[in-house]
Amino acid sequence: MADVFISYSQRTAEPTKVLAEQLKAKGIEVWWDSSLTSGQRFDDVIKKELEAADAAIVIWTPESVKSQYVKIEAGIAYAWDKLITVRTADLPFGDIPGPFRSLHTEVVTDIERIMIALASMGVRPKGATKYKKMTKEEVLISIGKLDASLPVALDALLRKFQKEAFRVVTNRSIIIKSSIPHFGEVNFGTLFPDGKFQTNYISESSERVGDGSIASDYLDGLAGLIDGATVRRDGKSWTWRVEVFGELPAISQILPHGDEWIALMKAARWRFAERANAQALRQPV
Repeated sequence: MADVFISYSQRTAEPTKVLAEQLKAKGIEVWWDSSLTSGQRFDDVIKKELEAADAAIVIWTPESVKSQYVKIEAGIAYAWDKLITVRTADLPFGDIPGPFRSLHTEVVTDIERIMIALASMGVRPKGATKYKKMTKEEVLISIGKLDASLPVALDALLRKFQKEAFRVVTNRSIIIKSSIPHFGEVNFGTLFPDGKFQTNYISESSERVGDGSIASDYLDGLAGLIDGATVRRDGKSWTWRVEVFGELPAISQILPHGDEWIALMKAARWRFAERANAQALRQPV
């Protein structure tokens, strides 16, 4: 099965072909309906591939915004928490179908941003570290092999996240997310089966919303909770993260400070929403 499913209108196949080739060149396995072979049932294969993929990229074009099939595939991908939307340059943002207009949508030619979005969903080039798909319970069991006391404490913290309206998404890891109106998904942290946690990607979101201090304050706040932690700010913004002596912190180091972590996430989420709303109000109708 492929890492990425691409939904598009067959009337404008060229942007899809180009994107698929770019992703394949970067080591990402891609499926789009050009992969269908004679005799395969279209609907059955589409459903199977969409369900199996780690992420689904919907390409909005002047033709695809009119396609019921593309809209349905986009809706399914969103419900399964694997939707990434992009558009062609000739499509005004306001022409994106209403339910999906609140999601941040890059131009389909911006492969670097698309790779960032894929990485936030756990999709990485072949050769990079990649865990197999796991349920939340399987991730907790894996973490428990390091310390038998961790799964119960971590599960309790995940429930607190959900109570505060953060989404807990499991694929190859446990990802803490929140959907910001007029902006899209923000990844506040990723918990890995090897007992480490990562805070990459929030800086890229902060930069994209036009206020880098949101991520800076969030990361500084997290680092202040963990003994020996610092914030790495070299390289691209999406590589900024909390580290302890150059390594990812252990989940066990943040667990005792769960309530403080939640407070930092809520403050950052409010600031993201405020900035995104202000940007939306400035957009021409």
